[in-house]
Amino acid sequence: TGLTVSQIGEFSLILIADAFSSGLVSEAAVSMITVVSVITITLSSYAMMHGASLFELLKRPLALIAKPRTTSIHRRKMKQKEWKDHVVLIGLGRVGAYVFETLIDEQVPIIAVDYDPSLVSRVRDEIDRKESEKKNQKAKSKKQKSTTKKQPAVEIVYGDIEDTDLFDDLFVDGAQLVISTINHFEDNLIITEEVKMRSENTPVWSIANFDYEVEALEEVGVDAVIWPHDVTRKHISRKLKRAVE
Repeated sequence: TGLTVSQIGEFSLILIADAFSSGLVSEAAVSMITVVSVITITLSSYAMMHGASLFELLKRPLALIAKPRTTSIHRRKMKQKEWKDHVVLIGLGRVGAYVFETLIDEQVPIIAVDYDPSLVSRVRDEIDRKESEKKNQKAKSKKQKSTTKKQPAVEIVYGDIEDTDLFDDLFVDGAQLVISTINHFEDNLIITEEVKMRSENTPVWSIANFDYEVEALEEVGVDAVIWPHDVTRKHISRKLKRAVE
């Protein structure tokens, strides 16, 4: 957003031309504003096209003057100092919530991350509530053999995928699998590239919605593509075949 408003727009040229014709500004001022307008339009266009690479180049110098990151208020201390053989789940929306519940049922350690702080808080509260209920149940049935499944290690993290340092916090190099359920093609490219850069052997599953997305994700090393439209078509086809039999 800052890049799009950093330039002097074409409307400024109209205003300065009108002011010059009314005798309010000199010819030198018109020339200066025209030059500044051309330079800022060119630079902002380049910066928007190459924003990711410019950020990687400048993020360390900018960190010296930046405000402290607010992500810390949404994160809490990891329950384990180091994670291994866990699943990293990116996105806790409709698909992500289903995957999350499946992993819990299968007793798989999970680090889940989402960009929505309110969603992160809700999931955390739900996990804490379930853990509290299990502790109470265990306390009431001390004399009886408990049949309750042990809760796997779970950590819910707030984070922005464009903050590439986040991938170190997720211990992707020790994960048995990374799953992205977010519907954002560019973010899924970043996820695949960042994971593979840290560990080529860590499998990455990602959502795609179009053929070109599948091809691009496979080029950067994705191991499996979750294609909702394809799954939906096959599901409808199976139901239709059963219905007309």
